[in-house]
Amino acid sequence: MFVLLSRFQQPFEAIQRLLVEHSAWVQSHYDSGRFLVSGRQEPPVGGVIVARAESEQELREILALDPLQQMGLAAYDIIAFEAADFPKRSQAFALFASKPLQKPPATKNPQTRG
Repeated sequence: MFVLLSRFQQPFEAIQRLLVEHSAWVQSHYDSGRFLVSGRQEPPVGGVIVARAESEQELREILALDPLQQMGLAAYDIIAFEAADFPKRSQAFALFASKPLQKPPATKNPQTRG
């Protein structure tokens, strides 16, 4: 399991211009079974994603396709952790962790837009 912490590299107004593309990227990784929960930090200085992947390298490859990171608007820290079974995991987590990962979908590169 991993916690992904993003830090915005530009004012939030610049981030907002790519939120539709970023949201589509996030949703694709919910669909692939990699992301459990995500959201913006308060105040809006970055975001948080709880994720799972086969490896940290796989996550780095996924994060490289985030439109915010591709445009230099966000940078990520990756924190690996072992999800403990103490005192008790939620049923939602057990369901999330037990589903097989799907192949990550291809994501458009915003730098190639006309």
